[in-house]
Amino acid sequence: MKIYLLNSSMSTHLSFNFMTNIWFFGSYDQPLGESNRTHLFSQSLSFNSNLNVSFYCNSFCHFRKIQRIRLYGLFKRQFCDKVLINWINTPAYYDNGIFRFLNMIVNFWGLLFGGLFQRQSPDIIIGTSVPITSAFAGVLVAKLRKSKFIYEIRDLWPEALVSLGGIKRGGFAHKVMLFLERYILSHSDAVVTALPHVESHVRQRGLRDNAKVCWIPNPVPIDDIHIKTNYLQSFTTFNLVYIGGFGRFHDIQTIVDAATYLHDSDVKGIAIHLFGGGEFYSHYENLAKSKSLSNIYFHGRVSKEFILPLQREADALLATVPNSELFKFGINPNKIVNYMLSGKPIIYCGPLTTNNPIAESGSGLCIPAGDARSLCDAIIQLYKQRDTEVFEMYRTNGLSYSNKNYSISVLGRRYFELFLTLITKDS
Repeated sequence: MKIYLLNSSMSTHLSFNFMTNIWFFGSYDQPLGESNRTHLFSQSLSFNSNLNVSFYCNSFCHFRKIQRIRLYGLFKRQFCDKVLINWINTPAYYDNGIFRFLNMIVNFWGLLFGGLFQRQSPDIIIGTSVPITSAFAGVLVAKLRKSKFIYEIRDLWPEALVSLGGIKRGGFAHKVMLFLERYILSHSDAVVTALPHVESHVRQRGLRDNAKVCWIPNPVPIDDIHIKTNYLQSFTTFNLVYIGGFGRFHDIQTIVDAATYLHDSDVKGIAIHLFGGGEFYSHYENLAKSKSLSNIYFHGRVSKEFILPLQREADALLATVPNSELFKFGINPNKIVNYMLSGKPIIYCGPLTTNNPIAESGSGLCIPAGDARSLCDAIIQLYKQRDTEVFEMYRTNGLSYSNKNYSISVLGRRYFELFLTLITKDS
């Protein structure tokens, strides 16, 4: 696998003068996994000979529901792309019941014991959410071993769980998680967030005035991939592709409704392809079949190495996000930025928040969340523009914007500078 390095000019201007140990405490992120933000940053930072980067993660894959590695004890340590991976032997779960809670508890104790009894001493620990218990273990280890602590927020727990209906606001679980959130924030030296508008929230929840808040969205690896797929070869249509989850925060219902409007229209030659999996995959597949829709295809999951090649073989790409109170903090545009990397026009149907990379980059069309009729009209509009300069402009704008703002070299530098700030603050 390719190693993603930071800009080489950094080493001449920014550097550590002594060996610095960086530990990432996580759960769902895994090397070469579906969620690999931590691994990408660990790779990019390991270029510096004075940075020693370690990464803790679960053995069980949250996304595919499989054990990624066979363990015979609590831990297994191995190197992957110059990064030390500490696998924690965590139990399997297949829904959001008691076994997922057990998985979180094992992860917490694994991180706690692994961090406390590691011979090497950390200089900086980064604890990620979700789940919030991983970050809680990180802040405890940092406090006991007298290291700096960075709280990395992907989703805001417990707010995200309340919005999803997973817990009740004011209930016991909500109160426990509020306590954990306030404790973590009050003992954090900095907050890194993938959401752009959370600073006022974390300040209200106890983050100290002198603690830095840094927005670092998910990076995209700049790879030269020449793999070919055969998913779309048999289609002579205009192929609009969605790749992602089938959960509550993915709004597949609007896609199916838009396909219904499109099926009943006079415009033919457009096919909508859905790739991915999740708890509502079968529901929406059966819904499309019950409507006898001939313009929408469900392909199931696709291996990670085929995602970018598949995107490049599409004519255009589709992203949908439902309206939610949670998005007042902004959107973590991981899927959208990965779409941009493929150099294809994008249709975005979701909350029109202040951080809207599609609008900022001019890489496609933006539709209000849940508006299936407008989504159908946008699909037809893009289809009619397919041989125009506007269509080509969408393609080049997205690719340029992604490389400039979301490459691992650009975002890795932000993390590197934050580390320097924390290490040199007290010296």
